[in-house]
Amino acid sequence: MVKAQCTNGNQPECACETAPVLCTIDELDGYTFSMTSFQHPNDGPTPICPNAFTTQTNNPTWFAFTAWCTNLSLRVHSTNCHQSGGAIGFQLAIYTNCNFNHVVACNADANDCNTNDKILNLTGLNIGAVYYFMVDGCLGSYCTVTIDIIGVCGQEHIAPWTEPVIGNINPCAGNSETYTVEHPDGARFYHWFVDGVLLAQTTTDSFKILWPNPGTYQLCIDVSNDPCVTISDPPLPLCTTITVHTADAGVLNVTPAILCRGDDVNIISTGFTGGPENTQIILVTDALGVIIAVINGSAGTFSTFGTSGSLIVYAYNYLTATGTIPVIGDLINDLNCTSACCDLESQTVTFQHIEAVVSGIACNNNGTGNDSTDDTFTFSVLVTGLSPGTLWLSTDGTLDGIYGTPKNCGPYLISGGTKNFNLHDYNVPTCWTSIIVDPPVACSSCPQIIDAGTGSVLNCINTRTTLTGVSSETGAYLWTGPNLFSSDSLVCIVSDSGWYYLNIDFTNQCSFTDSVFVDLIHDAPIANAGTDQLIDCHHAEVMIDGSGSTGDHLQFAWSNIIGQVISTQTFVLVDTAGIYYLQLTNSITGCISIDSAQVFINQNALGDVIVTVIDENCEGENNGMIEVSDILGGIPPYSYSIDSLMDNSTGQFDSLASGGYNLHITDAFGCALDTFLVIHPGIHLELTLPEVVQLHEEQTGLIQATVNVPIGDLSSIQWSPAGILSCDTCLTTIVMTNKNQSLQLIVVHVNGCVDTAELNITVFPTPKIYIPNTFSPNGDGINDFFALYSNNGVESILEINIFDRWGEHIYQAKNLNPNIPELGWDGKFHHQEMLPGTFVYYFKLLMVDGTQKTMTGDVTLVR
Repeated sequence: MVKAQCTNGNQPECACETAPVLCTIDELDGYTFSMTSFQHPNDGPTPICPNAFTTQTNNPTWFAFTAWCTNLSLRVHSTNCHQSGGAIGFQLAIYTNCNFNHVVACNADANDCNTNDKILNLTGLNIGAVYYFMVDGCLGSYCTVTIDIIGVCGQEHIAPWTEPVIGNINPCAGNSETYTVEHPDGARFYHWFVDGVLLAQTTTDSFKILWPNPGTYQLCIDVSNDPCVTISDPPLPLCTTITVHTADAGVLNVTPAILCRGDDVNIISTGFTGGPENTQIILVTDALGVIIAVINGSAGTFSTFGTSGSLIVYAYNYLTATGTIPVIGDLINDLNCTSACCDLESQTVTFQHIEAVVSGIACNNNGTGNDSTDDTFTFSVLVTGLSPGTLWLSTDGTLDGIYGTPKNCGPYLISGGTKNFNLHDYNVPTCWTSIIVDPPVACSSCPQIIDAGTGSVLNCINTRTTLTGVSSETGAYLWTGPNLFSSDSLVCIVSDSGWYYLNIDFTNQCSFTDSVFVDLIHDAPIANAGTDQLIDCHHAEVMIDGSGSTGDHLQFAWSNIIGQVISTQTFVLVDTAGIYYLQLTNSITGCISIDSAQVFINQNALGDVIVTVIDENCEGENNGMIEVSDILGGIPPYSYSIDSLMDNSTGQFDSLASGGYNLHITDAFGCALDTFLVIHPGIHLELTLPEVVQLHEEQTGLIQATVNVPIGDLSSIQWSPAGILSCDTCLTTIVMTNKNQSLQLIVVHVNGCVDTAELNITVFPTPKIYIPNTFSPNGDGINDFFALYSNNGVESILEINIFDRWGEHIYQAKNLNPNIPELGWDGKFHHQEMLPGTFVYYFKLLMVDGTQKTMTGDVTLVR
């Protein structure tokens, strides 16, 4: 029964490893369950899909099912989804195991999580394998989900066997053999039985079995897919018969174990496995394991003629029907009895081989001059065959020695003739060899004369000399001398001082030695090229001095790196870096001594200079500064100067006026660097205001101040006196006043520069003008004139014009003062009184602020 409810992490559905295995995925068809909000992200993989790196497990529910088909589709529908962490929806994945290292199908996207139906298409499923299905909420979202299986996924059964058991059915007792069977579709577990007894249950199709005892056994393998398909279900077990054999080479007896060449070896093997199934033979190999003899039987004899060293004898027991039959020339290691049913037993046999070599046969005249009857001879013999350190002796007992060590023998009378000796091993007398020694010619008569010649002198010019020996007869010549010198010629060339000896051996055993001395006069000078030198900015060239050299008869020769001689004096002046060699020669002996001195150039010349230039703050303040903060190259301490006037060791110069400056820098080696720097003038702050602002009473005026720098560079704007303007801290402001004023504006630059300007405000009265609309020029003294009346806002009447209604120009007056009726129109035209009527007037006025104004209208004349 399917159950899926993970509420607290203790339910098996909460984790992949504990999810109950369904025998078929069809059990999930139509299954509906509600996801929970319980968060347990460690029970699933992160990321969920290999190509969705931002996905993560949150509140998973796990199912496990057995596949009975290779391809199927699975659809999941959701309802009633709850949002979590800003996301809503669900995600799906199916894995081959709980290590999550192989995804069969996956549908997860952290950037596009939704509640839409999701379909997983599963392909390449292994029939009978278990797969793990996870349903998870996006960022912990949870829904009610329904699972539908699209199509039918086969039946729960295991395919029948089609192949036999693979493995050795004739093993050897004591060996382990591996047996393999095919993998029937649907099988998960293999059950291995021997004679009906269960040995093991495995998940793989191969198993290694140890066969301890010979006999016949029944090996059967059954398969299952528990708990869905048990071993009692088809197919029937796959069985085969195993026959276990045995092979024992028994005990090997080889005599004797130490033999002389030509002896026979007797070989007997007993206690081996016999019968028609087994064969026992004898094999003999050399030390390299190559078979050199095959004896077809359990016993036999092997002859050692032509053999030396160690041999190995084997008793070989193998199965007659299946065993490997070796031949001469095969390798013994090719008989692998760990995998084949065979057995080897071995024993080593050592064969002795004695040899003797005679050398150093020499005559001795026993001091009797020309009497050869008492002349004797000696010789040396070297016996080999056994290990060095073991003993040998002669059959007559007169000689004995140690293998590998030369033995000096004699003296024997030359007149006694040839000497014969049989030499044998001390412990194995049957191993022997013989020597025959012929005596040399008698040596009592020695008429020969030799001379080693005269000595000579070596020096540094003549480093070699020739030694010329003289001999009255031809013989074996040997010069010897210092340092292991040797030569086999009468005339030889030598190069070392000391005694040289000429030894000549003649055929009649006579031997003579003479000597000569070669002297050495080696008065060598000692060259001293002086100390290394440095070319720097103070020293364009340096002197290399060899006056510290010692010796007699000295000749100086200075050369450069290419071997060019540049001076033969004790010193030399150079201006180029490099190695210079002084060769000192003793002019008498020719001996030479060489020394060198190296001249360096100061590579650390002054390079880039990091200079900070601070311009003048405000024009005329003389507060500019130049400061050297770092120098690349050169050797400290440094000295600094500006325009050759100001010097210091700090590199900082302040209180400088604007302008150009030449900075001169010198290091400890006199290297100098010049650079030209400019201190720019400071800010020239200029404030501009209009001289006068004119206003009318009760009117406002706009004041606009200008500066020659960006307004943002000003740190302060202040008008005084305060309270008159709309903004006391603005360049553009509005003024309203009824009286004349004087204002001052102070602006301050961020560099501290200050400028001041003043303006005057002139206030004019607001013009008030009255023009009557009726007048009566009847001489009664009341309203007899048409005139303009105003306050102080009108300076003068520039012009007045009167027109009748037909446009005829009736009256004109200019430059009149207002408020004087008598200066107005008296109602006459050409001195004639006009009839009553309406007339048009035109005034042109000059205002007190200097502006002009026109006014028009009409006036009625009455009588």
